[in-house]
Amino acid sequence: MIQTTLDNLKEVGWVIEKLEDNWQWALNYSTQRGLMFTDYASFSRGFTPPLEKQPGIKKWEAIITCPEGLDSTGLKQKKIKNVQHWFIDMPTGNVFPYPPTRNNSTIKWLSQIASGNISEHPTEPVSLSQKYQANFISYTLIVLNIIVFLILTVAGGSENQDVLIRYGAKVNKLIVAGEYWRFLTSIFIHIGIIHLTVNLYALWILGPFAEIRFGHGRFLALYLVTGICASMASFFFSNAISAGASGAIFGIMGGLLYYSWKHPKLWQTGFGKNLLVVIAINLGFGYIQPGIDNYAHLGGLITGFIFMGLFMGKKKKFEDSSFQN
Repeated sequence: MIQTTLDNLKEVGWVIEKLEDNWQWALNYSTQRGLMFTDYASFSRGFTPPLEKQPGIKKWEAIITCPEGLDSTGLKQKKIKNVQHWFIDMPTGNVFPYPPTRNNSTIKWLSQIASGNISEHPTEPVSLSQKYQANFISYTLIVLNIIVFLILTVAGGSENQDVLIRYGAKVNKLIVAGEYWRFLTSIFIHIGIIHLTVNLYALWILGPFAEIRFGHGRFLALYLVTGICASMASFFFSNAISAGASGAIFGIMGGLLYYSWKHPKLWQTGFGKNLLVVIAINLGFGYIQPGIDNYAHLGGLITGFIFMGLFMGKKKKFEDSSFQN
C-alpha cells in the first residue's frame, strides 16, 4: 500500500526520497507539505527524519503502518515534535491520530491516491508570501515583462517600430550585423497591451505549475533557452520584426508535454491531452491570424520538449533533484 501510494504521488509531481531505517518521505513544495512513511517497528527504534534539512516544508505528517496491530502502549511511543501522526492498524483498518484530531482528510486523500484516484492534497490556505516563495521565478518574470512594457510606453509606445528596434526587438538585419543579444532581449518585449496581457496570463497559469515540478533553476533555464531558440527560429524563417514571450511560453508547454508523457498517471488525468488541445488551438490560431509568429511558437515548443527530455533522460532521476536548485 505504501509503495503504491508513493509511486502515485511521484507521478503527480511529489518528490520522493528514501531515508534511513526504512523511512521515506514525500515533499510538495507548492503546498509546503511533507509526508513521512514508515512501519511501526522502524518508528519504535527512535530514528528522527532530518526535518530541518527541508526548510521549504512548513507542515509535516507521519504515516506509520502497524502490520501486527496497535494497542494503547504503542501510542505511548515518543512522537516527533510538531508532527501530526497517523497510526494505521493494518489487521483492523482503524486509524489512530496523535495528537487526537477529527480532521482525517489526509488519510482519506491517501486512500484515494493508493487506489489510483489522483486528486489534490487537501491543504490549508496558502499566504501570498508562501505562493511567491514556491513560484518566485514565474512571478519575477511577469513583473520584469511589465517593467519592460512600461519603459517602452514611456519611451514612445510599445507599438512604435523605432522604440521596438531601439530596445531590442528581433530585427534580422541587425542580428546579421552582430547584435546577437536581440535573441534574448526580444523575449521580454511586447507589442501592445493585448499582446502583453495574453502572454502574461499564460505565464501566470502555466509558470507556477511547471516551476513546482521542474525546480526554480530548471524552470528559468527552460524559459530562457526556449525563448532564445524561438527567436532564432523566427530569425531563420521570418524577416518580420518580432518580439514577445510566447515562444518561451510554448517552450513551457513543450516541457510540460514531455513531463506528462513520462508520468502516465498525470497523463491519465487528462492533463496531457488537454495540453495537446491547447497547443493545437494556439498554433491553428497563429496560422489564421496575421501578424503572429508561428515559427517562434514551433521553435519554442520543440525546444521545450527536447530540453525536458534531456534533463529527464539523465542517469540521476529527475524527481530526486527537482527542487534542489
